[in-house]
Parts: sequence; C-alpha cells; structure tokens
Amino acid sequence: MALPPNTALRLVDIGTYMDSNTRTVDVSGGSDAGALQYITLSYRWTEETKLTNLTTKNKHQFQRSIPTDVWPKVYRDAVSIAHQLDVRYLWIDSLCIIQNQPEDWRKQAA
Repeated sequence: MALPPNTALRLVDIGTYMDSNTRTVDVSGGSDAGALQYITLSYRWTEETKLTNLTTKNKHQFQRSIPTDVWPKVYRDAVSIAHQLDVRYLWIDSLCIIQNQPEDWRKQAA
C-alpha cells in the first residue's frame, strides 16, 4: 500500500536487512507519499501476540528500538516477506496503535 496524501500514520520500520534495528516511526502523507510503501498484517491475536504491544509507557522506547526477541512467528514471517518484497515498512496494529489510548485507536485504526 502507499500512504495517501494528508494522512498521519505510525509504521514499523524494519530496515533493509534482517538484522536491522526495528522501531516505530510516525509518517505523514505529502507530495511524495506515494513513494512510501508498506504492508499491513492481518492476524488473529493470541497470548503470544500480546507480549509486544505499543503503550504510552513504552512508546519512546519503541521509537528507538522494538525488542523483537519475543515476537510471535507471525510477526517474524511478515518481516521476512517484507524484506523479500523490498518493502521497509509494516503496519501491525498491536505495534502501531497505542493500545491504552482511545484517541490513538481512533486515529490509527481509521
């Protein structure tokens, strides 16, 4: 998907290599919004996927680096596929929406 103009979105930056630092980034659609490509992950939440969630408490940490060592297989598979497709960004709801902030849910889920 390409980011539509006049859109603000949080994405997971997986870098360009499998060992790249993974972090969240806030992006805005503008005149070059079509150049930013990302993949969305649709999946079923489980106890395993609940281990890594974006919250107000860890938001600043996730902007620097997301600990991926406890990621469920579905997240790791999404990263692998994105790298194979040369796509640097992912949208994963548990990592891109602040889970304990209703206003962020309204903005990011739209």
